[in-house]
Amino acid sequence: MKLYFQFTERNEWEGETFHFYIPLNSEELEVIREAIENLPAYELSLSALPEEEVDRMLQLSDDNGYMSLHNKCERVDLELIKNTNLDEGDPFYKGQCWVGRIGGAGADQ
Repeated sequence: MKLYFQFTERNEWEGETFHFYIPLNSEELEVIREAIENLPAYELSLSALPEEEVDRMLQLSDDNGYMSLHNKCERVDLELIKNTNLDEGDPFYKGQCWVGRIGGAGADQ
Protein backbone atom coordinates (compact mmCIF):
# COMPACT_ATOMS: atom_id res chain seq x y z
CA MET A 1 0.00 0.00 0.00
CA LYS A 2 1.41 3.36 -1.07
CA LEU A 3 1.37 6.11 1.60
CA TYR A 4 1.11 9.85 0.96
CA PHE A 5 2.00 12.87 3.07
CA GLN A 6 -0.17 15.99 2.95
CA PHE A 7 1.53 19.28 2.12
CA THR A 8 -0.70 22.33 2.57
CA GLU A 9 -0.23 25.74 0.97
CA ARG A 10 -2.24 28.66 2.35
CA ASN A 11 -2.14 31.41 -0.25
CA GLU A 12 -3.42 34.43 1.65
CA TRP A 13 -2.98 36.75 -1.34
CA GLU A 14 -5.55 34.77 -3.35
CA GLY A 15 -7.56 33.51 -0.37
CA GLU A 16 -6.99 29.89 -1.48
CA THR A 17 -5.71 26.77 0.25
CA PHE A 18 -4.26 23.88 -1.72
CA HIS A 19 -3.45 20.37 -0.51
CA PHE A 20 -0.83 18.22 -2.20
CA TYR A 21 -0.45 14.51 -1.40
CA ILE A 22 3.00 13.11 -2.14
CA PRO A 23 4.72 9.79 -1.40
CA LEU A 24 7.93 10.77 0.43
CA ASN A 25 10.90 8.91 1.84
CA SER A 26 12.68 9.97 5.04
CA GLU A 27 15.27 12.12 3.23
CA GLU A 28 12.59 13.97 1.29
CA LEU A 29 10.55 14.55 4.45
CA GLU A 30 13.56 16.01 6.24
CA VAL A 31 14.58 18.30 3.35
CA ILE A 32 11.04 19.65 3.00
CA ARG A 33 10.57 20.11 6.77
CA GLU A 34 13.80 22.08 6.99
CA ALA A 35 12.98 24.19 3.92
CA ILE A 36 9.54 25.28 5.20
CA GLU A 37 10.53 25.69 8.83
CA ASN A 38 10.22 29.50 8.69
CA LEU A 39 7.59 29.71 5.95
CA PRO A 40 4.18 30.04 7.67
CA ALA A 41 2.22 29.58 4.42
CA TYR A 42 3.23 25.90 4.28
CA GLU A 43 2.59 22.88 6.45
CA LEU A 44 3.71 19.27 6.08
CA SER A 45 1.74 16.61 7.93
CA LEU A 46 3.88 13.81 9.31
CA SER A 47 0.92 11.42 9.37
CA ALA A 48 0.81 9.35 6.20
CA LEU A 49 -2.46 8.62 4.39
CA PRO A 50 -3.20 5.48 2.37
CA GLU A 51 -3.56 6.00 -1.38
CA GLU A 52 -7.22 4.94 -1.28
CA GLU A 53 -8.05 7.80 1.09
CA VAL A 54 -6.22 10.32 -1.11
CA ASP A 55 -8.09 9.04 -4.19
CA ARG A 56 -11.40 9.37 -2.34
CA MET A 57 -10.65 13.01 -1.43
CA LEU A 58 -9.87 13.78 -5.06
CA GLN A 59 -13.13 12.23 -6.24
CA LEU A 60 -15.20 14.12 -3.66
CA SER A 61 -13.40 17.43 -4.12
CA ASP A 62 -15.67 20.27 -5.24
CA ASP A 63 -13.27 22.57 -7.08
CA ASN A 64 -14.41 25.96 -8.30
CA GLY A 65 -11.05 27.71 -8.47
CA TYR A 66 -8.36 27.74 -11.12
CA MET A 67 -6.47 24.97 -9.34
CA SER A 68 -7.80 21.93 -7.50
CA LEU A 69 -8.12 22.02 -3.73
CA HIS A 70 -6.74 18.46 -3.50
CA ASN A 71 -3.83 17.30 -5.69
CA LYS A 72 -2.19 13.89 -5.83
CA CYS A 73 1.42 13.92 -6.96
CA GLU A 74 3.80 11.21 -8.14
CA ARG A 75 6.95 12.55 -6.54
CA VAL A 76 8.87 15.61 -5.40
CA ASP A 77 11.60 17.39 -7.37
CA LEU A 78 14.04 17.35 -4.46
CA GLU A 79 16.84 18.95 -6.46
CA LEU A 80 14.64 21.97 -7.19
CA ILE A 81 14.10 22.45 -3.46
CA LYS A 82 17.76 21.93 -2.58
CA ASN A 83 18.97 24.29 -5.33
CA THR A 84 16.53 27.14 -4.72
CA ASN A 85 17.56 30.07 -2.55
CA LEU A 86 14.32 30.66 -0.63
CA ASP A 87 15.14 34.37 -0.35
CA GLU A 88 14.94 34.58 -4.15
CA GLY A 89 12.39 31.93 -5.15
CA ASP A 90 9.76 29.58 -3.83
CA PRO A 91 9.69 26.02 -5.22
CA PHE A 92 6.54 25.22 -3.19
CA TYR A 93 4.37 28.03 -4.59
CA LYS A 94 1.35 26.47 -6.36
CA GLY A 95 3.02 23.08 -6.29
CA GLN A 96 6.00 23.86 -8.54
CA CYS A 97 8.16 21.15 -6.95
CA TRP A 98 5.52 18.40 -7.11
CA VAL A 99 5.80 16.18 -10.19
CA GLY A 100 2.91 14.38 -11.91
CA ARG A 101 0.06 16.33 -10.33
CA ILE A 102 -3.54 15.11 -10.70
CA GLY A 103 -6.25 17.40 -9.36
CA GLY A 104 -9.80 16.98 -8.08
CA ALA A 105 -12.21 14.50 -9.68
CA GLY A 106 -9.14 12.76 -11.17
CA ALA A 107 -8.65 15.25 -14.00
CA ASP A 108 -5.06 15.70 -15.18
CA GLN A 109 -3.68 19.14 -14.43
